[in-house]
Amino acid sequence: MKHVALIILLITFSLLTLSCEEYFGEKIWAYYNETGCNTNPWGHADRDKTEPTVVRFLEEKNIPVFDIRIELYSTGPMCMACICPTGRRIHVLIMESDIKEIKNLGFHL
Repeated sequence: MKHVALIILLITFSLLTLSCEEYFGEKIWAYYNETGCNTNPWGHADRDKTEPTVVRFLEEKNIPVFDIRIELYSTGPMCMACICPTGRRIHVLIMESDIKEIKNLGFHL
């Protein structure tokens, strides 16, 4: 009896895992090179609040974010103009089906 319950539990877990992958589909990383002013699509955010600000912005655009990472790709020299990059690259893990929408916001693959 214990073996039957264990087998049923394992089968149920396997089916749930497969159905979740099927529902979410393939994910892909996209990135945005942050600029110093409000030229970022989400506006300007304090360095400490960039991640939640970007996630909130994208989710308001119906683009779910599954993971976010910020990398420093350059330490300078930097200019002070708003169009100049900060040297930070924001990576977001999104659904492959959202590529068109995120590219329209200035992100790259």
